[in-house]
Amino acid sequence: MQYGNVQAYSLPQHQLAWQQIQPAEHLGQDCATYKWSQSQTEVDVYVQIPTKIRRHEIVVQCTPDKLLIKLGEKVILNGLLYSQIKREDSMWLLENSILHLTMLKRNRRGNYANQCTNADTFWRSVLKSAPYQERLTMAYPPDMYYALPFEGCDSSHLPLRLTSSHAA
Repeated sequence: MQYGNVQAYSLPQHQLAWQQIQPAEHLGQDCATYKWSQSQTEVDVYVQIPTKIRRHEIVVQCTPDKLLIKLGEKVILNGLLYSQIKREDSMWLLENSILHLTMLKRNRRGNYANQCTNADTFWRSVLKSAPYQERLTMAYPPDMYYALPFEGCDSSHLPLRLTSSHAA
C-alpha cells in the first residue's frame, strides 16, 4: 500500500507485540534486551525471542532470590533478584515470540515480612547487580505505585488520587 511518496507496510505480529509493551514511567524500564514493569504484587519481565531461537534453547531458571534467562548462548539476565519472590506462585509463558515472566513478590502489599513497609516492596531493578541504565533512580516510590491494584484488592475501591510528602 502506498500513501503519496511513502510506502506503508505492517510489521510482523511479534514485532508489533514487542512495541506495544511499554513499561509505565517510574514503574519499570525498557532495557534494550528486556523490558520490565511492576505492580505492588508482581514483577513482569519481557524478552523478545529471535526467530532463530528454538524452544529448547530457551532457559528460564528462577529461585526465590536468583534469576537466569538465556536464549541459546546469549545470557539476558543472570544474578540475584532485587528482592525475593515466591517461586511456587511465579510463571512464564511464550506468546508472539515474547517470553513473559511474572514473579510474585515475597514482600508485597498486605504480605510483609521482617518489618517491611509498602515502600519496601518497590523494586528499582530486576537484579541487584543491574547496571545504572537499567535501574529506577528515584529516592522514593512514585505516588502512582500506591494506587496500583494489588493482591486481594477490588480495584474499584482504589483512591482516585494519593498524596505523599515525598516527590516522585
